[in-house]
Amino acid sequence: MFWRFNYLTSEIDTLLDKEDVTLQDILNEEDVLQECKSQNKKLVDFLVLPEHFEQLVNMVIKEPSSETEERLRYKFPNIACELITSDVNQITDALAENMALLVKLVDFLDTDDPLNPLQASFFSKVMGLLITRKSELTLDFLKSRENFINHVLLHLDTSAVMDLLLRLITSMESQECKNSCVAWLSEQQVIQKLIRLLNHSQSSETHSNVAQSLYDIIRISREQVTQYLDQSIPDTLLVTIESEEVVSMLLDQMFSGEKTETILTNGLSILQTLMEFRRNSIDGQMELPTSQEIEKMTQSMSHTLKAIIPRLKDFHLLLHEPPKQHYLPMPTTLGMLGQPLGNTRLQTVRLIAFLLAANSPAVNEELARLGTLNTILNLYFEYIWNNFLHTQVEQCITAILKNESTGSDHVLLSQLIKECRLLERIVDAFDENQGQESKVGSHRRGYLGHLTRISNSIVNNKVSSQNSQKIEELVQGLTEDLRKRWNAFVLGTLADLNKQNSTEFLYGSVSAPSSVDAESEFRDIAFPQEVNMQKLGFTGDEQDEEQDDGSCFNQENPFGMKEPEEEGDSSKDSSDSEEDLDSPWQIHQVPDSLTRKMDTVEDMDIASDDANPAMQSPWSTSAEANVSDPSTEQSGWAKFETVTPSQDSGSENWANFSPASSVEQDDARGKGSETSQVSDIRSSAYAAASNDGATDCSRVAVLADGASNQSSGAVTEEPMNAITSSSVSSSSSPQPVLSSTVENGPA
Repeated sequence: MFWRFNYLTSEIDTLLDKEDVTLQDILNEEDVLQECKSQNKKLVDFLVLPEHFEQLVNMVIKEPSSETEERLRYKFPNIACELITSDVNQITDALAENMALLVKLVDFLDTDDPLNPLQASFFSKVMGLLITRKSELTLDFLKSRENFINHVLLHLDTSAVMDLLLRLITSMESQECKNSCVAWLSEQQVIQKLIRLLNHSQSSETHSNVAQSLYDIIRISREQVTQYLDQSIPDTLLVTIESEEVVSMLLDQMFSGEKTETILTNGLSILQTLMEFRRNSIDGQMELPTSQEIEKMTQSMSHTLKAIIPRLKDFHLLLHEPPKQHYLPMPTTLGMLGQPLGNTRLQTVRLIAFLLAANSPAVNEELARLGTLNTILNLYFEYIWNNFLHTQVEQCITAILKNESTGSDHVLLSQLIKECRLLERIVDAFDENQGQESKVGSHRRGYLGHLTRISNSIVNNKVSSQNSQKIEELVQGLTEDLRKRWNAFVLGTLADLNKQNSTEFLYGSVSAPSSVDAESEFRDIAFPQEVNMQKLGFTGDEQDEEQDDGSCFNQENPFGMKEPEEEGDSSKDSSDSEEDLDSPWQIHQVPDSLTRKMDTVEDMDIASDDANPAMQSPWSTSAEANVSDPSTEQSGWAKFETVTPSQDSGSENWANFSPASSVEQDDARGKGSETSQVSDIRSSAYAAASNDGATDCSRVAVLADGASNQSSGAVTEEPMNAITSSSVSSSSSPQPVLSSTVENGPA
């Protein structure tokens, strides 16, 4: 094709040759981005011209005219942004070295008006390129701008600006630049300023972006600390956010003034992130922390817990008095939905689950004093269908059952079984559900699945855990009636549920796939015969010929032989390769013309000697080789069987189709004229098969080799394309023999 010889010339090159070409003309070309990324020198030189490059920057940061058509309004700003961020060194250098353009670019944030989200994304992408490719130069420039961080935080309600803040921490080229940037951000008190944005004057988008920013800073900083444990330089941002003073500042912002759900929920998510430590391996699986990591985790956790403990009463109060919610009763299929649980109470229960997993003595004593566990269980049984809540309550109970005792008495475990009446509530819940489920139109209660898992956790920890003795003492301290009910529940209802939930897939017990059942619906449909035969690899003409003379040897495929790879392709040459001829397993359909010629051998009576036992063959299971099969008499087909060779024969039990050597020919002449006669028959058979397009000539060779082992009879040599009638009797030759009986077919 012509483009292989570089005959295709870009239209941009032709356009650039004009003297009056403008930047808009270039941007209107469809392949301008492709040409720029392929570093078209003429185009790049045109774009980096000062007047043109300034126009590109202005397109990125200035609002387009409202008079422009809507679908074309942001076309040029988008193309300009893509050209600047195409990662071409000449373009990047032109921007980074032009201080006036950098000032103009950064002043995009110097406004009190809300930013255009689309233009903010263009600005963030251009700044991200500078931070990644020109880290040191860009960082020095940003440090010189005193109000840059304040302008970023002012527009933090825009997601693109939040991404820019994270790029400063994550996208620096070298570790030295990263450490320098983190130290600069810490000096600017970015963490404290972010937390102060959690106030009532800010929008909900700002609250969400503040929480997301702090979450990413914590996660990224902890990953870097894990990778560089040997470094003596600490991550000042992480140290700041994990300090007791900053956590206390966060709690003050959450509980000061009127309760606002967005402030509370985002603040709770930040606290949960501080309490959560994850270390993922390369394959995504959780890894156990090292001793150094455990020490750092303990230090950071202690600071967070010290700040949270005085505020536990406020979290407990949130469970009883959540922020005001705007809702209306909603009718559902399960009844009228009243006041929802709310995200605030759900996140509070999740935070309590993290606190219980930490197993702090001070936290446990304060929660026991407040009676928080009883409040959580009340919410569990009140909100029947809230599985998010059920999951967190289950984690709380599991943590209490497995935690080590932190004092003289396991205060939370005792409160859970005695004061909270956990066992009694479980048994009552199953009994009430059984009575309710028997009514018409009722449903199984939604918390029973998690309640089953809680019951199994109690039973398992009672049998084998470090708290088994304590659990046994608490259960024995219950009333006798409650102990009997609990034991009956464990041995009856709970055992039945566990049996149902643990499905055993035994051999033969798995039901048939739906596709098998669906297939039986179509078995009685009579498909057209022509379609059925085409599925078997026959065309219409071949089907008629096979039905006429009954010459389909492989119709039922009784031997499990390999079928031809291309079905129904009559145009393909049917002669086989040498590999197919050498293999005794390659048995295919005999051509119709060759079959009729073989059927003319009416007087040929090929039989084996009665003294030779029949050799076992993969083609036949008959015990005697000279017994004809009735099926062959009806179908007019030859039946191939083998005669067992004599014991002194050292050759393999297959006919040898390779040409005989000169020594073998001399031996054949000494033995008599039978060998030469059979060689003529073999040659005639191969020629006839080749002329008529035989699918496999090996069958004729087997017939000829069978005749080579006969000691009497006359063999008449015929032309190369015909086989005449012959009669060959059996012989006592010790070579392996394949005998065949040919029934008379139509003349």
